[in-house]
Amino acid sequence: MKNLLLGVAWRITQNRMEAEDVVQDVMLKIWDMRNEWDNMKSIEAYCMTMTKNKALDKLKNKNFHARQTDLSGLAHYTDNSNPHQRTESHEQLSILQQVLTSLPEKQQQALQLREFEEKTYQEIAEILHITEEQVKVSLFRARQKIREEIKHINSYGI
Repeated sequence: MKNLLLGVAWRITQNRMEAEDVVQDVMLKIWDMRNEWDNMKSIEAYCMTMTKNKALDKLKNKNFHARQTDLSGLAHYTDNSNPHQRTESHEQLSILQQVLTSLPEKQQQALQLREFEEKTYQEIAEILHITEEQVKVSLFRARQKIREEIKHINSYGI
């Protein structure tokens, strides 16, 4: 679970040390609440929500206004047999990064939890404090926007 929390915190703060601080704070707080674990519906969802909120607070406190989702780590998953393919893969990841950061915050969070963290609709709803229907709508709109933007960029250029 620690790695999942770290991933959420890192995607929000875009800083490994800040993300580790957030996760450490969450782990300490949840440990202090160990007597209440039996009363919690989902400890994981609670931890994810706490991580998201603490990371967002840290972001606000540091006055980070222009954050970007760094997808550079995905480059090693692509087949980069030659320099042309490597360059094309990096360009596509850069475009995807731009599109993702242009999405509304709820859509970014829902997409992150579903695609990167592999959460269910119910878990996402609990973490984001919205209904499962709202999760589905957010994901649909996010995916639709990504498709439209990438199609537009590929058709007409940046």
